[in-house]
Amino acid sequence: FNWNKSRSELVVSSNQTNYSFNYGLSSTGNFDNGFGYSTDISVRSRRGLSSAAMNTNEVLWNAQISYRFLKRKATITIQANDILNKRSNINRNINANGRTDTENNGIYSYYLATFQVSLHPLRHKRSSSSAPSRAGRDSRELPE
Repeated sequence: FNWNKSRSELVVSSNQTNYSFNYGLSSTGNFDNGFGYSTDISVRSRRGLSSAAMNTNEVLWNAQISYRFLKRKATITIQANDILNKRSNINRNINANGRTDTENNGIYSYYLATFQVSLHPLRHKRSSSSAPSRAGRDSRELPE
């Protein structure tokens, strides 16, 4: 929760009290069949600004689904960010010198697909027939 109060001795009409606050929920889970999911939804609210266009509620929803295979050594993930395409690109900054409204251009709503693979070497287990014979070794042998 953020709270700002701006005051001006010269221009009393520009005095403001602004509020911005965020809240949301998230959930993550994995299933036995290799699938997993993650999702979060948050709300960013702004109040008390002089422009009605700046007093907004932005609902941001992100989600992803993944599938692990090849004995859990590979993962395919599909991720969606700002699914509702509601992220604002307008911000207000207030300091001792005045207030500044900025607008940024960017791509906030997008989808991303990834493929990950673990390249750790596989461990080969020795079969009992290929294990070295212990005959002829003394009791002070080193561990294998």
